[in-house]
Amino acid sequence: MPDDKPQPLDELLENSEETPDEEQPEKKPPLRKIVTLGVIACVAVGAAWAAAEMLAAEPAAQEEPPENMVDENALPPDDEIKVREVSTSEDRLYTFEDTIVNLHGTEARRYLKTTIVFALKNPKLRKDMDDHNVQLLDMLNGVLSSKTIEDIDGFEKKQQLKRELRAEVNSLLGKKDAVSQVYFTEMIIQ
Repeated sequence: MPDDKPQPLDELLENSEETPDEEQPEKKPPLRKIVTLGVIACVAVGAAWAAAEMLAAEPAAQEEPPENMVDENALPPDDEIKVREVSTSEDRLYTFEDTIVNLHGTEARRYLKTTIVFALKNPKLRKDMDDHNVQLLDMLNGVLSSKTIEDIDGFEKKQQLKRELRAEVNSLLGKKDAVSQVYFTEMIIQ
């Protein structure tokens, strides 16, 4: 049974002094560390903002050299200047974007969405493609909607479809090799 005797004051003081030593007080992070982390965070946010502003800014226009810098004697006379036609790879590509057809045998529940790019042998053929645009779209819709999922499933079947489309376009344009390659840049079956 516990003693109900009052404890002397010296004992109480001793007991109260031992308690703080036994329990370690919470260590607070030094103010210097908090300030340093705050400064680092501010610098990081500022750098991210500056980088975003620089990426969003339009590139500066390039200045042309002053007229007095061009040596007119170095240029040939106008009648001797020959213009050479330069074509880029983009001139040779003709794209049909977002061609969407219902697939055969799916009762109009499944469709095929494609983006088809035709590589032309000659950039001058772009005009022929433009002139036959309606016929080309009709042909694409006819060929693609006649396919079942099995007809276009797998690498070899897609290669066969490319060959078929190439032959159809060349036939429609009346030229043997107007289109040299067919690319599917997008093909989604839904």
